[in-house]
Amino acid sequence: MVSGTKHANRLDRLFEIWASFIFRGAWLIAGTALLLAAAAFCYAKNHLGINTDLTDMISPELPFRKTYAKYQQAFPQYSHTLAVVVDADTPEFADHVAHEVVDRINHATDTFEHGYLPAGGQFLEENGFLFLDLADMQDLTDDLAKAQPFLVSLFQDQSLRGLLDMLDIAIEQSEDDDDLDLDPFFARLNLGFRKHLDQEPYNLSWQDVMANEDSEIKDRRRFITARLHVDYSQLLPAKAALERIHAWADEFEGDGSRGIRIRATGGPVLGHEEMVSLMRGSTVAGAASFVLVCISLLIGLRSVAMATATIVSLVIGILYTGAFATWAIGHLNLISIAFAVLYIGLGVDYGIHLCLRYREVSNRTDSKREIISGTLRHMAPSLGLCTVSTAIGFYAFVPTAYAGVSELGLISGTGMFISLFISLTILPALVHVLSPSEVRVSEENSTHRLSFLKELPFSHHRKVCTATTILIVLAIYALFHARFDYDPVKLRDPGTESVQTIRDIIADSGKHPSTILVLAADGAAARELSDRLEDLPTVDKAVSVFTYVPEKQEEKLFLVEEIDLILGSQLFDASIVPAPTFMEQQESIQQFLATIGTSPMRERSKELVTMEGLLRRIQDHLRAREQAEAERDIAHLEDTLLATVPIAVNRLRTALSPTDPFSVDDLPKDLFERWVSRDGQHLVQVFPAMDITDNRDLKRFVEEVRTVAPDATAGPASTYESGKAVVLSFQQALLSAIVLIALLLILVFRNLVDPLLVLMPLIVAGAFTGATAVLSGIQFNFANIIALPLLLGLGVDNGVHMVHRIRDMKIRKNRLLHTSTARGIFFSALTTIFSFGTLGFLSHPGTASMGQLLTLGVFFTMVITLFVLPAFLFLRQR
Repeated sequence: MVSGTKHANRLDRLFEIWASFIFRGAWLIAGTALLLAAAAFCYAKNHLGINTDLTDMISPELPFRKTYAKYQQAFPQYSHTLAVVVDADTPEFADHVAHEVVDRINHATDTFEHGYLPAGGQFLEENGFLFLDLADMQDLTDDLAKAQPFLVSLFQDQSLRGLLDMLDIAIEQSEDDDDLDLDPFFARLNLGFRKHLDQEPYNLSWQDVMANEDSEIKDRRRFITARLHVDYSQLLPAKAALERIHAWADEFEGDGSRGIRIRATGGPVLGHEEMVSLMRGSTVAGAASFVLVCISLLIGLRSVAMATATIVSLVIGILYTGAFATWAIGHLNLISIAFAVLYIGLGVDYGIHLCLRYREVSNRTDSKREIISGTLRHMAPSLGLCTVSTAIGFYAFVPTAYAGVSELGLISGTGMFISLFISLTILPALVHVLSPSEVRVSEENSTHRLSFLKELPFSHHRKVCTATTILIVLAIYALFHARFDYDPVKLRDPGTESVQTIRDIIADSGKHPSTILVLAADGAAARELSDRLEDLPTVDKAVSVFTYVPEKQEEKLFLVEEIDLILGSQLFDASIVPAPTFMEQQESIQQFLATIGTSPMRERSKELVTMEGLLRRIQDHLRAREQAEAERDIAHLEDTLLATVPIAVNRLRTALSPTDPFSVDDLPKDLFERWVSRDGQHLVQVFPAMDITDNRDLKRFVEEVRTVAPDATAGPASTYESGKAVVLSFQQALLSAIVLIALLLILVFRNLVDPLLVLMPLIVAGAFTGATAVLSGIQFNFANIIALPLLLGLGVDNGVHMVHRIRDMKIRKNRLLHTSTARGIFFSALTTIFSFGTLGFLSHPGTASMGQLLTLGVFFTMVITLFVLPAFLFLRQR
């Protein structure tokens, strides 16, 4: 007992000395702190980097990361790539624009390393017919043989006159051939005529005409891969590349009449647009949060000086912590950059508690030195215990495999000790400097307000404890339904181009564009893997280098030669006739109408009769206009119906020049090296047969593929393993943190009950937060899971403050909620909610879910601390 008293006296003496130092050197402390803050800012500004590479968020020592590293080493050309998606109204326009974009990418060597068109290139286009099914090839040969007479006429005269002459020949031929059905062709032309009359954009695809089928979205879409020069030390490493792509998009898309749309997606683009979205949204949210925090501090502290001192100390603490991060790590990642968020949430808690206790002590004495001494004597033990326990919680994340949070844990854990030093030194000095003659405010002010709530935990303590116990059981049941959403795309702003592009691809195809990659030791292993993988129900197809070697080449080459004999010399060697004059165009319309009028085909073709009516309407329009305007009208009609003819002719000419039968060894070098590494490893690309944005489908796809290829990597495999690693990391860290904090509390309080009561806000509020998230449809994800360390810190801090306060209270226990400690917990929670609650309204789903989870967690932590914990404390005393 005597020893304990001597120890307490030594502490009191230490606090007296420290308070005297602050009292006498307040100006020196404040000035030095501000100068050091300015130095810390300059140091961090000049030396602190940023790593925006998402792959570095997970430890490279994990097995799936090592497997991915082997793939990157074998095929480095696929690293740092984005996808350019080209859409158009016709396959011809899509092909033309895609080739142009690839050419520009390859010439922009300052921004791009190279561009590649997976489904294009001279070799694949020359041998395009060989990749068709033999039956489809035979049908195409028959169709082109029938169309040969009138196709030659059009290709020689690519004008409205040439088109009508071609139709004249076709009608004449159909009169002698009852099997020749021209109605589908007439229907396509009629649609063009109708769109022209209605002044709506339309482009006729002659590739569709020659194939006699409508192209699908996938036929009008081209994918380009582009590898960037990336510097992940830049905040927006893909900015230059995207600016170029968008400039090209503006140029090619023009007035939209071709339906051309150029978009970019993929890892670098997703990361770029996420940062832009966050910066744009956080500007407004940050301004709103700052105003709300200032208001809550003014209301809670009832002092402009104290509110100012608290805010200044927060800024100083963030700068000091940033300087430590610069020295200890050298960079911030997309996770550890949240250290400022965590520091504000916990730092403001320290500041509010200290300022309110400062005010409480000031009501009992006029001596500023005694006020500072009393404040430190009462607050240092609880703040010290809060700091150590919260730091343990943060440091528990350091050994985990989630490297992003590991670095965050080191920075934030150290930041808690920085916050303790500032709270016990700089903040009291700032309060003293800014408020030399503090006005007293009675602690009993407004106690009659909400008096029922303040008495509730004591007057109805058994009911509160019973209801809480029941709710805990229900919350634990709900927690079994909590899920972690592995899909990182769902966390990004759905209004960004990259996310919309991915969603459009999924909606159009019903399949996710992300693919799994497998390395095979040699060609035989790649063939076997591809065959076994394609037998899996979750796999759509498996592509390897052998996919580019079609079967039955001899038979298909024979058919290509037949097409060349039918069309080649007549189609490509014929000279192009001069363009017709306006009068010749009008005469051709009149002559064709006469042909329709006398043709027996009118009796059996409704489409031909429709065409006659549409052409007469066009003729009337032309006659009613001035010649210059009528000439523009005809030019527009020709563009609608014939703009794709030259592109189709060139593609057909190229496709009629295939090489001899070829094998894998005959493939072009650039194509071969994309599928076979220098050391002979073969790459197999596995496409999912469904949309794998759902966790269950993702898990099923990955696990099925791994039954055949255990070393499957990239895409869905990496997403799945990353999600598992994050969940495991947080489970390990939270469990170890709670155990270590509990041991610390047992050592401090020297019993088992008080530590359990301290941990109650953390455990119960955590259960309620998780259960509410489940019921409201909020899933845990890579973004909102960052809220857990802050909630851990706040939960422990609140428990420490309340238990520590009740242990040294000299007033009735049922007056606990009338103290500065209770007010500190309430206004600290209110300030934290204002700080991060605005994030819940952002368009960025990841940040919004983090704001929502933080708001829920802080609210429940406050309620449990102020109403449930006192009820259990009172029950224990009874």
